[in-house]
Parts: sequence; structure tokens; C-alpha cells
Amino acid sequence: MGLRLGLREWGQRELWAGLSGALGLASQSSSEASLSHWFSSKFDTPALLLNSASSGLQIALELLAMQSPHRDEVVLPALACPALTKVIKAAGLQPVYVDIDKELNIPAQALQQGLGQRSLAFIMVHAYGHPANSEGIQAICQQHGVALIDDSAQRIDPDSGMGKSGDFGLFSFAQSKNVVCGIDGSGGVLLINSPGYLRALETRWRDLPQTHSRRMAWLEFALTPSAPKAAYYVGRIRSRLAGKIKVPARIGAVDAAIAIPQLATLEARRRRRQRLLHQYHLAFQQFGIDAPQLDRNTRYLARLLVCIRPDARERCRQALAAENIASRLPYRLPASISATAYPQAALSAAELLELPLPACWTVQGIHLAARTVAPFCASARLEH
Repeated sequence: MGLRLGLREWGQRELWAGLSGALGLASQSSSEASLSHWFSSKFDTPALLLNSASSGLQIALELLAMQSPHRDEVVLPALACPALTKVIKAAGLQPVYVDIDKELNIPAQALQQGLGQRSLAFIMVHAYGHPANSEGIQAICQQHGVALIDDSAQRIDPDSGMGKSGDFGLFSFAQSKNVVCGIDGSGGVLLINSPGYLRALETRWRDLPQTHSRRMAWLEFALTPSAPKAAYYVGRIRSRLAGKIKVPARIGAVDAAIAIPQLATLEARRRRRQRLLHQYHLAFQQFGIDAPQLDRNTRYLARLLVCIRPDARERCRQALAAENIASRLPYRLPASISATAYPQAALSAAELLELPLPACWTVQGIHLAARTVAPFCASARLEH
């Protein structure tokens, strides 16, 4: 079957929790209460449980737009999850893009130049779980009277402070994150860090519909590693039954049940991920491979990206596939913007490639991946 990308780390507890939720054996109110208490206590701020981080972003933007109707622009990185742009437009607002730096986050100086009189909010993305300059960015947003949305969707880490800066924080439970409940609206959290927004958002949250019909999504995701063909057909059925347009809703019973054992093992899984990243760092040093977000101090990354010569990236993917090693491309630039106006974002979109980070990965496997990609990296040392 080959080595797949690390989309989740589930054990028997997660599988049983999902099955219990799907069969109606788990109490949704109890699961929601446990989750809400965990986030509120760990981050010392109110937390709303939703069907996705995108839903949290949408209801926060809608409230901000209602309170500041003369501001209709939301600033965000030029290279980021395309769901951000979709949500901004769904809220009736205009996305404004800012170029990133080599570590894939927006530097504070670039943000200063990107804000204007119509700026309503800035979405501070911690790209793939790599921390942005929260302190500098928060100061700039306060100076301009712009709301700050701390998008830590890919990493839940109370000790890091990510999610706590600014007015709102976002976390996601979708695949490839460090808490994974499934796919397609599998849960998320909106932290309300500014008390002035609490009453209005709690009222909005109580009026949201309850997420239902998550059984097929859970079954598809549970089958994917061991029975991908069966998962494919379940996914086809699910896509025909489910609506294509997702609307904000409260978290589903299946996803709430799975999130609890995932949070219980959060620290142990983070330590395993850190050990993998350290071994990758050593291997990349040996071969001179550039990974823009990886150094000896990296504690967590949702996805590990390396720099490949753009003209050789597809050949590199084929070489990895020949070794049964999966790979994945990064986010793309939005179709509406020019690559010349965002040079670093355009370069990163063209040269980055994701390598696996599953818990089963070995040191030998990491060195095999490094040796395989080295000939396709402009900076690599090939004598090893």
C-alpha cells in the first residue's frame, strides 16, 4: 500500500467513540460539555463548538461587519487555505492579500503596508502550525483599529499561546491537524478572547442548527487507511446525499465524541511528532535540504514541506511514489491575484512539496525520503 500522509492518529478509543456517536450511544450534551470545559479552562476564555473552524470564522466576520459597516476588507496571507477566501466572500466581504515570508507567515512590516481605512479584520494564520509574530501583529492591528483573528486551525497547543492573540481564536478538528475527528465539517472551535463580542456570538451560536448525518463521513474516514476502495465508494454515496454548500452549525455528535480521546492523547502525540521532526531535521542537514519551517527548535508542524526546484517537482513526486512514499502539493495562489505582485507566495506555491509525518515513520524511512528528494533540491548536497 505504501506510506500515506499522516492524516490522523486514531486508536481503539477514537474508533469506539466514533461508533458510539454514530449509533447514538454517546451523549452529545455530555461530550459538548466536556469539550467546552477543556478549551475554556486551557485557554482561559469562552469557547464555542462548531462544525468547522470555517463556521467560526464566518460568524465572527458577520458580527464584525455588522458593527463596522464602513469596513468591508479582510486581510489574509496570499498563500493560505482556500477556505478562508470562500468564507470571507460568503460573509459579503472582500479578501485583500499580503505576501508571505520564507517561513510562510506574514511579517509584521508587510501587514503594516497591507492595512487601510476599509480593513475590517486580519486573519493571522500560523502556517501549518508554525507560529506567526503574534506580538508584533497584534500591536499593528490595535494601532489601525482592525480586529485580529488568530487562526491556529492546524495546531491546538495551550502552552504556545496560539489562538489567544487578538479578538478571536480558531481551531480545527479536520484531517492533518493535531486533533482529528474526520473530514468535511468534522468540528472546530471559536475562542472569544474579547468579552465584548461574547453575548452576541453566544446568541448566534444557540440559534445555529445541530449537525446531523455525520455517520457516512465517519465511516469513510475510518475506512481510508485499511480499505481505501471501500472508503472511496462510501465517499461517493456521501457526496450525493450531502449538500455541497456547508453552513455554520454546531458540532456533530460523532465528532464531539472523537475529539475527547484525541485531546486526552494530545501531548503524547505532539512529542512523537516532535521526534519525527527532529529526525527529519538531522537528515535534511546531512543532505543540505531546505525545509522553510523546520529547525532544531520546531515543536510541531501539521505538514512538513521541503523546497524542490519547480521544474523538477513532478519528477520528485514520481521518484517518491516509486519508493511507495506519498507526497502532496501545497496551497495554490488565489486565481484572482498576480504571481508577480506576491513573489514569495508564488515561489512557495511552485517549489514546496509535503512529505509524510505519520506516527509509524522510522528513522530509516526518513533518510530514504531525504535521499530521494535530495537530487531535486537546488541547495542539496548530493555526495552522501
